[in-house]
Amino acid sequence: MTKTDKFSRILLSIAALFLAWTSDAAAATLYERSLEKFQVRSEQASPADFTFVVLGDSRGNDGVFKKALALAGGYNPLFILHGGDYSDHGSDRETDHFLAMVHDGVPEAPLFVVLGNHEKQRKVFAEKIGPSNFTLDSARLKLRVIALDNADYALKIPELNDLHRQLAAKRENTFVAMHIPPKTERWSWHTFSDGAEELVNALAENGVRAAFYFHVHLYDRDEIKGVLSIITAGAGAPLTKFGFPGEPVYHIVVVRVKNGAVTTENALEAYAVALGPGMRAFGAIVGLLTIGSIFFMVAEQVKDTLTFDFFLHKRAAWFLALTVPTALFVFGVRDFISVISFTGSV
Repeated sequence: MTKTDKFSRILLSIAALFLAWTSDAAAATLYERSLEKFQVRSEQASPADFTFVVLGDSRGNDGVFKKALALAGGYNPLFILHGGDYSDHGSDRETDHFLAMVHDGVPEAPLFVVLGNHEKQRKVFAEKIGPSNFTLDSARLKLRVIALDNADYALKIPELNDLHRQLAAKRENTFVAMHIPPKTERWSWHTFSDGAEELVNALAENGVRAAFYFHVHLYDRDEIKGVLSIITAGAGAPLTKFGFPGEPVYHIVVVRVKNGAVTTENALEAYAVALGPGMRAFGAIVGLLTIGSIFFMVAEQVKDTLTFDFFLHKRAAWFLALTVPTALFVFGVRDFISVISFTGSV
């Protein structure tokens, strides 16, 4: 065998290995690819301080979704959880388009998808996105995220049994997610009832840190039997502006677990997500001017009171009117009711 033949065989072997690797990568679901990344990141993340991002319902507005992904990626999250309804029908074409946006927007971040009611072609979802029920688990981070399928407006017996099994294996930082919110006194429509009571009781009894729901295109939060419950469905779908409590804004939710405490931030920058970072600066300027003008109007009234009723010099009156409220704010006196109660107004 000549050197040329040997070299040709080596090249063919390398090409075959490359084709095998790329075909396996192409065949893997988004879930499988993301799970590998999650396992790596969960070993690198600090157990004392880590962050993940939750968003949902991105169908119908690629521009907002791309900006939401960019905003989410900026937090360098442990993972991103998408709450479903990335499409109108869950077709092959729509799913491929969604996957392309995810790949372009957050190529390195693990992203997991909860099954939504618009993902009607479940076979496509299973083949390209992943399972409809799944759990993310990290003993090192004391973290468990349980995602369940209630896209048919019911939390059925298999899902409830799975929930109880997962909750039985205790983790300090346990979160639960599903697409459709449970029916409650506050959330009375566009919700599910079949299995809702069992769900709410199970979450409360097992100390779940927070539950995430989607489906209603806005942001809202409530405490249901002591469990923080958030609707976050503002990643691009047409906003629900009437008939449901909450804020009809584009947004993402950033969840931070630090030293055992869980905080959530509506990193909305709602208008910034929708219209770009320039809107955030514009909104900040308008807000500053509005608050500033109100502050000086009230300060002038206080100055007049000090001047005419207590006969202070104008400069001294201005000094007190401006510095005292500023100092109180700096030192943490910021509750409106407490302040006016102290002054005798309540």
